Amino acid sequence: MTTNVATRTFAGFAAAAVMAATLLTSTAASAYERWVYINNDGWSPIYSVQISHVDDPYWGPDLLGPYIIDVGDYFMVEPGNHQGYCLFDVKITFDTGEVTFLDAVNLCEETDIVADEFGGYAFS
Repeated sequence: MTTNVATRTFAGFAAAAVMAATLLTSTAASAYERWVYINNDGWSPIYSVQISHVDDPYWGPDLLGPYIIDVGDYFMVEPGNHQGYCLFDVKITFDTGEVTFLDAVNLCEETDIVADEFGGYAFS
């Protein structure tokens, strides 16, 4: 009789653990922070940073607002509506009109983007 109660208790605990693990893994992507530092390695200020998730054909709003990123400086931005995505396209516009695009940047893993008028790269 004691063994039967212990077996049922263990089975209930195991089922609860499996359910909890399933819930945690299904919401793991939405739990990530998606902020990133934009580092200006160019020769002119950055005046616009737009980020959209890879399935969105439209660019999001300018995340710098009234700020600019001077040469050699950096600024932290975060997409406003990530919808659980980790992969984002990034558009950086310089004061000279030059535009740098980075495709499919994983903002769940990368914490920095270094950009100049010829391109850029992301790293953590």
